[in-house]
Amino acid sequence: MKGKVPLATILHLYQKEKLSAKAIADRFGLTRQAISYRLRKARVRTRTIQPWVELPDAKTLQRLYLKEGFTLHKIVDELNSNLSRVFRAMDRYGIPRRKTGTRDGKYPELRKLSVGGFVELLNSARQPHGTFYSTAKKAGIRVSVRRISQQKFRVTRVE
Repeated sequence: MKGKVPLATILHLYQKEKLSAKAIADRFGLTRQAISYRLRKARVRTRTIQPWVELPDAKTLQRLYLKEGFTLHKIVDELNSNLSRVFRAMDRYGIPRRKTGTRDGKYPELRKLSVGGFVELLNSARQPHGTFYSTAKKAGIRVSVRRISQQKFRVTRVE
């Protein structure tokens, strides 16, 4: 019966028997997309794949994100949720998001430097200067980097 399934049959199975588009497609040897297309053409409101799911509550999100400083991915793991659901909840509750790279990251000492101040740091990366410059840029400051020894660097804040 491939390809010649009457719309009335599809509608009956979908609306009355509550079969999914995939189940109907399997029954008649068609693709799920073909069944979904026929339903759309008939202006039938389709069901979502997942039923309505509760968003994380505002107090929990505020505690984890604002007070405890969790990353969004850590919150997702903690609440056994997904990222889009956490984003949606934060938007709904008006919880402001932090800018990327605003956490204390790899070299928190750089954020505490005053202009003209310096700190000596260890770094064994292949291109250590780039690490210091990019970290300083995220902190909104400019630095000068000088190599003192093979793995030791003096980082001075210029602005």
